[in-house]
Amino acid sequence: MTGEQITFLETAEEMNGRYLSIEVSLPPQGDGPSLHIHDEFEEEFEVISGRLTVTIGKEQHVLRATVA
Repeated sequence: MTGEQITFLETAEEMNGRYLSIEVSLPPQGDGPSLHIHDEFEEEFEVISGRLTVTIGKEQHVLRATVA
């Protein structure tokens, strides 16, 4: 529906429930998942290319790919 592709890099089962790691590819100008909240864990983002707008509370933040 959103056109995103999700690849599981490390599952929670493989990491004994400590964390899971996924890679998400979004199409250009895509909406991504709808606004939601996680009560049990935190999300961390690393932008590989392009930019990503995330909403935290009522604020929007534009994340950009870092240059190595």
